[in-house]
Amino acid sequence: MKAVYEAALMPETWPDAMQMISAACNASLALGQLVGKDGYNAIASRGSEGLLRDYVDGGWHENNPRMMRGLAITQAGFRGLVTERQMFTAEERARLPFEQEFAPRYDITSEAGTVVASHAGSHFVLTVQRGLRAGSFEDDELKAMNHFVDNVAAACSFALRAKLEQAANMLDALGARGEALALLTPAGRILHFTAPFEKLLTDRLTVRNSHVHAVEAGDDVRLQELIARAADRPALASEPSNSVFLRRATGRPLVVRCLPIAGAARDFFGLARMIMTVDDLERPRSTAVHESLRDAFGLTAAEVRLAVRIGRGEMLRAAAAGEGVSFETARTRLKLIFDKTGTRRQAELAVLISRLG
Repeated sequence: MKAVYEAALMPETWPDAMQMISAACNASLALGQLVGKDGYNAIASRGSEGLLRDYVDGGWHENNPRMMRGLAITQAGFRGLVTERQMFTAEERARLPFEQEFAPRYDITSEAGTVVASHAGSHFVLTVQRGLRAGSFEDDELKAMNHFVDNVAAACSFALRAKLEQAANMLDALGARGEALALLTPAGRILHFTAPFEKLLTDRLTVRNSHVHAVEAGDDVRLQELIARAADRPALASEPSNSVFLRRATGRPLVVRCLPIAGAARDFFGLARMIMTVDDLERPRSTAVHESLRDAFGLTAAEVRLAVRIGRGEMLRAAAAGEGVSFETARTRLKLIFDKTGTRRQAELAVLISRLG
């Protein structure tokens, strides 16, 4: 189980953990899938990336009768690995497109799977597959495999709890500085929000069925479109985020953004897929951006001032004049800012500044 616990901490090792599970079950591959209310995510054992890509690109993940039948059997009370022999009769398999098209293409005619962890309507399903020559998983094999998978399930439950706790702690750390933030799943369900975000729920925002909504119907249409775009698009650091303005009868509006979570944070058990930020323009701006740039990236006071100017949309020459330095000095200072923040262009730096404040 060491490989699964390590994958909980180092998401890039999940394919190796899946390969370990596959080998332990005498299978040709293992596949972990998140299915349910929070969308779809999957990881395959090392070397099976092509199968997984074809599986998703072909839409089989939305129309896999094995998944649907296996989940139904498990939810009816069955405990342990469910095989294709329990899912279907021979006659059913003979007429199912998945069994006649996709399964033979990759020689995965036999399967055993079970739910290893669940959270609020989402299920993490582990399956192992092998080909026609190896034959079906027999009862004597399944007895040993079930004991092994029970240990895998405990490790996966730990991974899920660890990811949710990690995400909540990260958000709370930002909330302590006055940031109104919420973690959302791909389907827009709220996993966690900060105290400043909760305060805004009495204004132009509300929560219904664990989903955030705008109070006004027209605003809510635009807000749900914003959430859907953030869930669908790739998370690119250089991509500016769209915004929705929630206007008040008097005073300045709320500005809502949805930022996709990028990189290793989007591993198999990371249910959070985006961060919703709400900026109350009525609230006096604080020094949070300056503090974040200084503390997180080690920028000097002069570098912080220049970075903030760039974040406001000022051109470098105008920013240099505003700082009372030469253009060459500002350009040198900007290169140092790029190095320290891991950005490459002014547009990327501007996106970073917007996300910080």
